[in-house]
Amino acid sequence: RINNRVFIFCLSYFSPRGEEDEYRSHCENIEFFSNNYPNESLYIFGDYNLPGIEWNEYENYALYHPGNNVIVELSMETLSYVNLNQINSIPNVDGNMLDLIFSNCSLSSVSLASDVLLKCDRYHPALMITIQVCENFSPIQYENIFYDFNKSDYVGINNFLINVPWDSMFSGGIDDRVGVFYN
Repeated sequence: RINNRVFIFCLSYFSPRGEEDEYRSHCENIEFFSNNYPNESLYIFGDYNLPGIEWNEYENYALYHPGNNVIVELSMETLSYVNLNQINSIPNVDGNMLDLIFSNCSLSSVSLASDVLLKCDRYHPALMITIQVCENFSPIQYENIFYDFNKSDYVGINNFLINVPWDSMFSGGIDDRVGVFYN
């Protein structure tokens, strides 16, 4: 707690062969903290070892290109759902971003650390996270709408469309049809 602000920090590590259940449990914990502490600053630092993911920097945030991996989709859907942004855009020497930092605070930045405590390996550069502490914090709120057509009830949609009286919809003149359209 700093100046009546609560900061929640989480450190995560997943092996390169992490199981879906491990990621699912982690996502449930993230949702728990986000739902039970909605006005607190949440930071998740982790080596997620998410395969086949590419991050691009966009307006101080890193965006991913979705792949065809259940673990990646589960993790990204959860983090997006609770309004956590990936704020690290510094790759390792191979051009990969293994160290991910998620936060709901837009007043944070990540840079390469110039003063390090331990010798770094090539896969994990030393990072410095700057967190601005302000009195009037409000978490990032997004109202973007995302239509997930993969989870649509196509049977229900099909049944609805089967029951539409199509013959009467297209009979009569244009004035009648315009009237039906606006009614």
